[in-house]
Amino acid sequence: MKTLGFIPAMPEFLNGKKQLSTEEANKTRCVTKTRWVIESATLNIDDGENIAIKMLEQLTKENVLDKRLNELEKQKALKWKKHGGIFCLFPSLTSNDIENITFGSYQIHRAKSYIQEHLKTSYYNPDELTFEVESPEDFDGLVRARFQSAHSNSKSYISTIQFDTNNTNEPIQGWCCTCTVGLRVVGCCSHICALLWHLGVNRGIITNATNPLLVSNFMNLIEDSMAFSDIDNDSDDDNNIKYSLTDNFTGTSDDEQTPM
Repeated sequence: MKTLGFIPAMPEFLNGKKQLSTEEANKTRCVTKTRWVIESATLNIDDGENIAIKMLEQLTKENVLDKRLNELEKQKALKWKKHGGIFCLFPSLTSNDIENITFGSYQIHRAKSYIQEHLKTSYYNPDELTFEVESPEDFDGLVRARFQSAHSNSKSYISTIQFDTNNTNEPIQGWCCTCTVGLRVVGCCSHICALLWHLGVNRGIITNATNPLLVSNFMNLIEDSMAFSDIDNDSDDDNNIKYSLTDNFTGTSDDEQTPM
């Protein structure tokens, strides 16, 4: 294949590790982005070249937020407090803003149902649902949330986002997650995408449209499950996750293996 001008590549495997390095996760995303059958279902092909350029620009970058958090944790400087997502002073985002981060729209389509799966009864009002996030005392611009693994009740992942409400051009400063591919900066994992969508687009509000207990929304979830598998095509939780689309598309998933 090299003699024909192609560069052979395949997704990285854990090989006993709990998480891919930033470099491994970045390269893996570049590989999985080339899967025509999957990406063609949600990608505007006219944008393909621009997306490829942006992805390659990110390919060699490190996850600065992860390094910062590790240093702060060593210093025991972070004291996280739980609260409802609606109380988070998070930058306002559009779906296009998030798509510029994810390099595609599939994860955004999955975000609403992912948040629904993690709603809890409000501590202050048992009749209301809330999505819990955590913010550190004395540190502005950080928020995190915990997501249950889709494949193991004993596993959960922590997704953290760094933001700047005063920076209108680039309000999202960084992200990292403890899931298998959560350190990548070529796009982000499904957990990060879901958190971006809920806090930035949905503004942390739990409405009738996001309440999974309503019959209408329950039926919508059933319809969604007929079109998509319950796992993102980046497969945060396993090395080999099967992904399928109804009608004319069928493919195999990859990378969110085991952090939307």
